[in-house]
Amino acid sequence: MEALRFLQDLAVVLCTAAAVLLLLRKLGWPPVLGYLAAGLLIGSRLVADPASLKAMAEIGVVFLLFALGVEFNLKRLAAVGAKALVCAGIEAVAMTAVGYAAGLLLGMQPVGALLFGGIISLASTAIVARSLLEAKGKAASWAELASAVLIAEDILAICLLAFFSSAGQPGIPGVAVLFVQLARFAMLVTLILFVGLLLLPRVVAIVERSGMDEVRTLAIIGTCFGVSFLTAKLGFSSALGAFLAGAMMSETAAAARLKTTVEPFKDVFGAVFFVAIGMLIDPSWLLANWLPALALLLLVVAARLASNLFAFCAVGEPKVPSLQAAVARLPIGEFSFILAQLGDDLGLSEVPLNAVAIFLCLGTTLVSGSLFNQSLDRAEDLGRLFPRWFDRLLEEYRSGLRRLSVPRRMRLVLELLRPSILQIVANLIGLSGLFVGATALQRSYKFDEKLPGAVWMATTFISLPFLLALWRKTQAVTLILLEDLTTRGADTRPPAETHPRMTRFILLLATIGVAWWYISISLSLLPAWPYTLIPLGLMLLAGLFIWRGMNRLYARIQASLRETLNTGQVQPETSATLVSYLVEAKPSEPVRIAAYRVRPHSRADGRTIGELSLRADSGATVIQINRAGEHILSPGSHTRLHHGDEILLVGDDGQVTTARKLLD
Repeated sequence: MEALRFLQDLAVVLCTAAAVLLLLRKLGWPPVLGYLAAGLLIGSRLVADPASLKAMAEIGVVFLLFALGVEFNLKRLAAVGAKALVCAGIEAVAMTAVGYAAGLLLGMQPVGALLFGGIISLASTAIVARSLLEAKGKAASWAELASAVLIAEDILAICLLAFFSSAGQPGIPGVAVLFVQLARFAMLVTLILFVGLLLLPRVVAIVERSGMDEVRTLAIIGTCFGVSFLTAKLGFSSALGAFLAGAMMSETAAAARLKTTVEPFKDVFGAVFFVAIGMLIDPSWLLANWLPALALLLLVVAARLASNLFAFCAVGEPKVPSLQAAVARLPIGEFSFILAQLGDDLGLSEVPLNAVAIFLCLGTTLVSGSLFNQSLDRAEDLGRLFPRWFDRLLEEYRSGLRRLSVPRRMRLVLELLRPSILQIVANLIGLSGLFVGATALQRSYKFDEKLPGAVWMATTFISLPFLLALWRKTQAVTLILLEDLTTRGADTRPPAETHPRMTRFILLLATIGVAWWYISISLSLLPAWPYTLIPLGLMLLAGLFIWRGMNRLYARIQASLRETLNTGQVQPETSATLVSYLVEAKPSEPVRIAAYRVRPHSRADGRTIGELSLRADSGATVIQINRAGEHILSPGSHTRLHHGDEILLVGDDGQVTTARKLLD
């Protein structure tokens, strides 16, 4: 019976959504509004098991964020990381202030008014993600920044949840909880990205070599759900895990096929999510409080548009893209509901925050859905909305940003320091996360009762390559700073020659600092004195004998990460590949492109390009593979060929002829 009720609910939701979408499409309404209207129409009357639909709605958010992570990968997001934090901070401060003032006017207590400010400061991850995916291509100039701001707001939402949860429990310092959550978030993201970027390319390569579409689909969806489950289990949102999974998968060889694999799941489960939001709307509450609700909606819409516009302009974005981003980021959503429910459960406000949040989500989504496509299609008209004084002020501000420059010497020092500092920060966060996880494992399973110091030794052994890298990078940064501070005039000798004692002393202090930090984070895993000396002595001996091997291991890990990130870059077009071939080869004979169809049971059928040694044995290059309507540009050596594939070869007549013989 449970299965029948679930099928009934799913059929009602999907069929109603499809019918409403067809109707509203003729009116020119965006799909999101159709889903919300379908949910409002269905309500809770036609649904037998709302819990099942809620679970499917959460899966919809997971697929939406996975697709967004695939579209805007790690390198594109890293390029706008600082801007995203600034945008999220400006909007959060502005909207919290507006919400706090509005809450006080509505008669809320200060804590409840502050919570209401948090509710209206968070954009809907799922709704904004769908808008960005639908506007792909039209919103290229600001889409990456808007996506990165969503992730920054995810961090903010987790901190707000922790703060207000502790605010309802006396004796728990709310501000301290914020720092703990931020530290946990940094450790979690660092470890997920590190492990994922090391393992996923190898797993995907095995899957690609199998040539089975079913295995590829299962691996992609399994990775999405697995990382989402991990982040949710550790107290963060499943949407964050889905986004990280998509961003990591976009750096693998399967990036070209990710979108076609995920798209059907995203459409079905995403529809259930938006319909579920529409079902939450309580028309009776809305009718009883329509006037203050409408006034509040107008205030929130105006404040969110203004704060987002100001935030994007503040980081140097032009006025029209900033306004388009403000319209796209108008809806509030999932985390707003969670915060509102938390406030109602803890009694932080006399106003029904959950009902208010749902209504504001509906209203802001309606406004955004009505205006967003028009803002993209009529970008030139948007520019006329701004008064001339705003244009002059914005141009002066952007000119001032461009004039800001760092002195040449300092810029060179910063360029030298940046790679090492990034690695130091990554190693600090990663090692901290490793020992935090090991401590939690020790508390759960009590390994030290049987083998004192075993967990510490195992964790330390795993961390040795990264500890040695941390120490080396710290020494390098110290030497660069010393050289910058001590080298003056014509004397260009390094500080080790001009001030040898001071250099050795400062390097010793840096080493002591690294050692003190490492012992402090691992101290909870060490057994009581004097048994502490046993694992410390063993690891010291191990470090002395294998430190060179650990350095080589870290270098291989570094090279593997770089290779993964380079592989995930957008593949060059066929024409660019051909040009690079001509420049490299400088052929004396005329070069042509020839097509070859792989026949069943031929030598090429089932083998990879690397196994065939085409380039080495013939001189010809495979620049593209056409497979069942799919175009694989610049295939790598691990790409496996199958009968029916059309291969495009580039080379002179002799090279192409030899390649054909090798393929047969």
